[in-house]
Amino acid sequence: KFFASSNMVQVRLRLGAAVGELRHVLFEDFPPTAKVLAERPGQGLVALSEDEALPPRIVLSDFTGRRNFYARFSRRENLILLKAMKDHFLQQRNQDRLEELWEMSQEDTMRYKVILQEHLGKEVYPPVLRRFGLPDDQPVQLAVCAMQSIGDNLDVTETWLETEHVMQNTINIENAENLCREIMHKVGFNVKQIEKRLFDKRMQWSGGVRILAQRKQKAVEAQQQKAQEGQSR
Repeated sequence: KFFASSNMVQVRLRLGAAVGELRHVLFEDFPPTAKVLAERPGQGLVALSEDEALPPRIVLSDFTGRRNFYARFSRRENLILLKAMKDHFLQQRNQDRLEELWEMSQEDTMRYKVILQEHLGKEVYPPVLRRFGLPDDQPVQLAVCAMQSIGDNLDVTETWLETEHVMQNTINIENAENLCREIMHKVGFNVKQIEKRLFDKRMQWSGGVRILAQRKQKAVEAQQQKAQEGQSR
């Protein structure tokens, strides 16, 4: 369902969403003191309470955002996007691309994270957003903000962690592990179980990346050896 303010900003929310959910999606672009207003017959514009359902059209006071579209992904949409990201970088040519991005970052983890997002914004986000029926003119901003619900489900959060391992994004690996710890603690895992589960993820996914890198190195060495043998004949 879409809602529009006077400057034509659109927000995709679930049918029946309340004002509080709208605030969560708009986040820092809509200050806590700002009001959500709706036209009421005989009353004009009336401020809505936090638990009131949103009508199709509303007016936002003090809106500070510059984007023209906002959304919050469902569990299914988060999983689809994360799988697309993971599958993209499990391809050998894109593992090679990760090495290029790392070199471009001059081995700076924060710069690498930014460059990685730029790559995703060109190669991965747009087709997935189109699949969801969403605009793709601001792919990074829309995708990153729409994935704020990534911590709502443990399976989604663990898939995020796996994806960050595949992308070798050390900053977000730490963030994802911390979020996994928080969620697993809430659902009843003890510390030993939590750390064992995270350790297994590291071995499964970071190990897989290392194997791909080792295969690449072995292939290069084999080609070099073959070239040397050809020169010696």
